[in-house]
Amino acid sequence: MKIATRFAVAALACALALAAPARGEPAPGEEGGVAPAGFSPRVSLGFSLIYTWWRPMIPETTKQGTALAIASALAGNPAWVFALASQEARPHSSSAPVFGPSLLVKVAPRWNLSMNALYGKFEFESLDDETIHKLELDLIASFAVFDWFRVYGGGKYFGRINPGAKNHKGGMGLGVAFNVKLYRGLYLLPNVSGLTLGDSEFITAGVNGTLSLAYYFERIRLTISLGGRCQYMKDVHAFDESVRIMRDDLFFGPYLSLVYTF
Repeated sequence: MKIATRFAVAALACALALAAPARGEPAPGEEGGVAPAGFSPRVSLGFSLIYTWWRPMIPETTKQGTALAIASALAGNPAWVFALASQEARPHSSSAPVFGPSLLVKVAPRWNLSMNALYGKFEFESLDDETIHKLELDLIASFAVFDWFRVYGGGKYFGRINPGAKNHKGGMGLGVAFNVKLYRGLYLLPNVSGLTLGDSEFITAGVNGTLSLAYYFERIRLTISLGGRCQYMKDVHAFDESVRIMRDDLFFGPYLSLVYTF
């Protein structure tokens, strides 16, 4: 739990230092980010909870695939064996709650800065009950083109930490978000983004999407959102030319978020 505590504190500190907030979509009740005359900065602080099914970038090989790997490695040709072993690969998967803080600051009539951090702890029975910590951090700038349409982009960090290894990726993403008013304080909030990440071994590309219903309680300045999120990433380039296996990563699940606007 020490990793979760440190990550949450660091994420919130970064958000406060950069004056940056929650996701890229516009906040309900703010007319898609278009402020009235006499604009003044506005801050929203939130918390998100997602129950996530996760299949990370860790392949599992059968006994046949493992035997091929050993035989090929002894023959001095590990790249060839990996290609064969991948045919016997079965992905690990697990489910767990993922949660974290968010912060949004309206810095101009049509501009928002935001931060969103997520942490989850997953147990994988197929890995002898190995624990993997999943970390995400997004720093985003968004612009309201219209009251109902916003474009956004920014930096992204993705981390996977387990007892045997650590994997840290950094990159950026671009996306679009919609703010569809259905009835009074009720909004439909779909958004989709593309992302590119990299580390010392791979360049990874992916897509992320959310769809939610949000209700803005004007008297208490609270927004409650219910919806779903899905993210898919895949290695698209390996810096080591001998690598033949391109891994992928998938997670999805329903989420709940609470956002209070000061």
